[in-house]
Amino acid sequence: MGKRFRRIAALSVTGAVVAGGAGTAYAARSSSGPVYRLATVTSAHVTAALHVVGTLTPVRQADIAFPVGGTVASVGVRPGQHVTAGQTLGSLDATPLKADLTAAQSTLAGANLTVDNDTASQNAATTTPTTSPASQPASQPTASVRPLQQAVLSAQRQVDSALARAKTALGQARHACAPSPSPSPTTTPTVTAKATGTSQPAPVPSQSTCADATQRVLDAESAALQAQQALSGRLAALSTALSRAAAPASKSAGTGGGGSTGGSGSTVRGAGRGGGSAGPVSAAQLAADQASADAAAAQVTVAQANLADARVVSPIDGTVVTVSVTPGANAGAGSTAFVIAGLDSYQVVTTVAVADMPDLKVGQRASVQPDGISTPLSGSVALIGLV
Repeated sequence: MGKRFRRIAALSVTGAVVAGGAGTAYAARSSSGPVYRLATVTSAHVTAALHVVGTLTPVRQADIAFPVGGTVASVGVRPGQHVTAGQTLGSLDATPLKADLTAAQSTLAGANLTVDNDTASQNAATTTPTTSPASQPASQPTASVRPLQQAVLSAQRQVDSALARAKTALGQARHACAPSPSPSPTTTPTVTAKATGTSQPAPVPSQSTCADATQRVLDAESAALQAQQALSGRLAALSTALSRAAAPASKSAGTGGGGSTGGSGSTVRGAGRGGGSAGPVSAAQLAADQASADAAAAQVTVAQANLADARVVSPIDGTVVTVSVTPGANAGAGSTAFVIAGLDSYQVVTTVAVADMPDLKVGQRASVQPDGISTPLSGSVALIGLV
């Protein structure tokens, strides 16, 4: 494919004024001696054209893939069709994704039930028998335990959230700090000529991107450490309260007689970990079970996102260039399924000799002649760099 790159350089030519500022004297020799004539000095623009061959591509192009793998259920577009932003391109069979979501929700329900049983075990172990006005046996949890339980659960949630943010920041830093591809052995400059439209080329990444990403990792890890330190303090307070309250509660339960009351207490304790003789669930176990519940909740979020990602839409207005999937076929996660190009603006990438670099400047006008099209496209130089 041949393209023509055209530059118009504004070169101002000024002559020396020698005859009253009105003209320049030119001399020629003849047999009878020198002959002089006067000519008016003017400024003019000199046009110089640089002809090169490059690659013409749309400025706006989107490669769309299914974020999650599965069986293609439907394809709603075909090559050459115009689409608008937000229009559905295709969808996957949602049956297995719905099953994954149901399983994740079931796991979360079980994890939350375990946390409830943990708190019930601790409350039962710290129950102080009392007598009601009707002289009927009654009991109530020690007032200081429940607030401490909620403090431990809240601190554990904060730790889990901080660790998740640190993990995300680390992944972003690895991407930002990844080594650049090995440079090409050639040092031929690359000139990008923008043919039409107002879209600008992608900005060159800042050199501070990696440093900023690394700093975000350090900040996230510092926040996670502070959350873990706060959790340690909450665990120590709950452990102390359980130890102090469990001893008198056990004596009261032992002297209270009443097979049903004693049996009830034993049964609730046994609902914790390891049977009635093991005592109430520890503060550390309560925090661990809350961490499991938080992980289960995160899996529910992932399953919900996967179900939503079973349908992909076009992010831009444009024309469908390629469709790489068919109904019934398997689509891999991340594999390009659709290519959408905005055909309202194009760019040409070409190479020029180093000797031509001084004559090129961003903003200079350019003319592109695509193969098979009689009318050239007008544009301007958008980017000059080395490859």
